[in-house]
Amino acid sequence: MSAGLVKIQLLLGGVLRSVTLTRGEREGSYAGDLDGQAVEFDAVSLMPGVLSLILRSGTGAGQSYQCVFDQADPETGTRRVSIGSHTFAYQVYDPRSLTGRSKRARQDEGTLLLKATMAGRVVRLLVEQGAHVESHAGIVVIEAMKMQNELRAQRAGQVTELRVAEGEMVSAGQVLAVIE
Repeated sequence: MSAGLVKIQLLLGGVLRSVTLTRGEREGSYAGDLDGQAVEFDAVSLMPGVLSLILRSGTGAGQSYQCVFDQADPETGTRRVSIGSHTFAYQVYDPRSLTGRSKRARQDEGTLLLKATMAGRVVRLLVEQGAHVESHAGIVVIEAMKMQNELRAQRAGQVTELRVAEGEMVSAGQVLAVIE
């Protein structure tokens, strides 16, 4: 990945969208794609939480938009953005972000599967099987590329399974723990 290239996944209106952005040559200019469709735009921060966008290509080229961002809900991570008279709920999944990592944990009928976000080595288990954990409690620490990453519970519950041991190598997406 080149410097300045950002790849994220955006859950917008219940649809998971892939976004890739790079900085343009001019200050505030960006180019990228949204689900494979090329986009170019200029962005200027008017004040904290308020962004002015001017589309330079694609559908709506030349249009200007004011985007007002609300604070994230601390429990769900869901945010809202108002663009003109429309308001959209969204979540950002950034594979490099610890916040994004915890939000990507999947739930299935009340079961939370805590998955490895990257390949690495388990350096510490922070809980034992059967333990009750609070929301955002640390569960496992993985070392990857000489960095230690603590993976946390997205919500409170009981650790019904620990599927790894200290020192074990894990791959990205591997289930490390089950919380019910």
